[in-house]
Amino acid sequence: MVPNETIEALIKAFPPLCTRVPRFPERLKEFEDSLQASPPPDGRELSDKFLIDFDRRERDRWYRPPPKLYYGYVLNLVDCLTYFRDHQANLPDISPNTHTGLLAGHMRMTIEDHLTKLCDFNIRIELVLDMKYDYIVRIYDSYYFQDYQLEEKDEKEVIEILKREFSQFSAQGNPHWFYSG
Repeated sequence: MVPNETIEALIKAFPPLCTRVPRFPERLKEFEDSLQASPPPDGRELSDKFLIDFDRRERDRWYRPPPKLYYGYVLNLVDCLTYFRDHQANLPDISPNTHTGLLAGHMRMTIEDHLTKLCDFNIRIELVLDMKYDYIVRIYDSYYFQDYQLEEKDEKEVIEILKREFSQFSAQGNPHWFYSG
């Protein structure tokens, strides 16, 4: 069991990543490039320009896939740490002696595994390129979207579970597409 004081210290130690983007010039360049790219689509459907062309990738070694998009709900690291603190009794135990930087990562992976079990579907928490949020609890990514879609009723069930687990997702409405971080 990780003491609440340790989790609170982590929350203070890790400000939102989006405030640190300018400190990393290569990430800032990618961010500027994404601003020139077309915005992610509204709604669930993706046009072909966002889907990876596996046949062409096999034939053309210079093929450059489109930027990867994630479909889901956005949140900050603080939201992950708070979720871990509030649900710690139902999650696998993590040693509080783990190095501070690794501890936050272990917590995130524990939450991913917990959500995957609840949803009976592979849920991942990934970095997202957004000025307000650090992460996305992703349901799909654009590269494998055409192959790994849930049935409509199953997708609705996953969305309801995610909204139940993270109350702030209800305010976001339906999931959205975001550029990967």
